Amino acid sequence: MADHDPTRRPGSPSYVEARDALDDPHSSAERLLAAGNGLRGAFARYEHGIGLLPADAFDVMLEAYRRADVAGSREAALTWVQHAYVERLDGLAAEAAARVDALTQDDPDGTAHLLRGWMRFNGFGFAQDAPAAVADHEAAAARGNAAGDFELSVLFGTGQGCRSMPSGRCGTCRRPRRRTTRGRSTTWPPATPPVAGWTSTRPGLSGSTCARRSSAMPAPRSPLV
Repeated sequence: MADHDPTRRPGSPSYVEARDALDDPHSSAERLLAAGNGLRGAFARYEHGIGLLPADAFDVMLEAYRRADVAGSREAALTWVQHAYVERLDGLAAEAAARVDALTQDDPDGTAHLLRGWMRFNGFGFAQDAPAAVADHEAAAARGNAAGDFELSVLFGTGQGCRSMPSGRCGTCRRPRRRTTRGRSTTWPPATPPVAGWTSTRPGLSGSTCARRSSAMPAPRSPLV
C-alpha cells in the first residue's frame, strides 16, 4: 500500500488541479480555463453533494475563471460574469457590469450582449431597464444568437419590452397591444416556443433539467452554495 502523502489536498481530482493551477503563478489562460471547467464538471457530476468537493470549491472555480480572464480568455470572462449574475454576487456586480460592457465592444456571436441584456433586465450591476435589455437582445439576435431571438419573443410576447404609443401599438415592434384576463399588457401574437437544444450554463444542471431561463424571469440562485 502506498504511503500516505500529508501534502496531498483533499477533494476530487478536479478540485486538486484547480488549486494547483491557481497556486502556479505561471499558469496559462488555457490551463486556468480548463481548471475552472473541470470544477464545473465536478458540480455537474454532483461531487459537491457526495462530499468530494470542499466548501470553497465554488470560490476556487470562480477564481480560476477570473484569473483566466486576466490572462486573456474571453470564454472565462463571460463565464465568471454569468456566474456572478446568476449567483447574485453583489460584491462583484459593478466589476461584472464593467467587464460585460467591455466584452460587448467585440462580440461576434452576441453572447456578451445577451448576458448584458439579462443583467439590465434584472438590475444586476446596472439600473433595471427593460428597453435597454431589449436593445441588447436585438443586438445579440442580429449577430445570429438564437437565445437573443428567444428573449425578444418573450419580452415582446409579454409586453415587458414594449414602449406604449397613443395608437395602442407597441412602440418597438408596432404590434397592437391588448389586455389579458390578468390585466397585464401583452403583445399579440404570443411568444414563440424556446429553441430546441438549449442547455443550462449553470453547474450541476443539464439540458434535461433546466432550459436557459428568460431574462423576463428572476435569475434563480444556484443550489451549489
